[in-house]
Amino acid sequence: MASALTDTQILHIACGISDTSVDAYGNTWVGDSTFIASGSVVRVESQDRRLTAVRCFPIAGASCYSIPVTTPGSSITVAAGFNYGNYDGQNTPPSFKLQIQGGDWFAIKTSMGPDWTNQMTYSDVGSTISVCLEPDDTRRWPFISAIDISPASAINILSPTSSIGST
Repeated sequence: MASALTDTQILHIACGISDTSVDAYGNTWVGDSTFIASGSVVRVESQDRRLTAVRCFPIAGASCYSIPVTTPGSSITVAAGFNYGNYDGQNTPPSFKLQIQGGDWFAIKTSMGPDWTNQMTYSDVGSTISVCLEPDDTRRWPFISAIDISPASAINILSPTSSIGST
């Protein structure tokens, strides 16, 4: 089971899932519990097994993943996935904020179906990668379904690259 990003590996994290699985493309997906201690796990409907759960954060303030990197100083590419699945019973997809590597906060506006952020590249990362979520002014609970992290030199063709919002 993968527990850190290496210089040749694409790390696929299925948020809210505790086991390791392999998708239809042969990619290994690991659960997120080794990368974050907070949040609540809620099961949702999805045709895609890696998106059958969300980790939501019903607390004020930022909640952050901390993902080890085996080659500090490298460049990485990150994409985040969100499958609302009506996890909160409100039938209204929330908006919230996402921050990667301590950079700018991005406004995330989710839809009823799966959404992915654009792949974002970060240079000269340290020994960990941080992915943080925080409520916006709507005070709805942020959630996340998947995180893809890869060395910037790798080509990650599995995550859609349509933008779902930024500020």
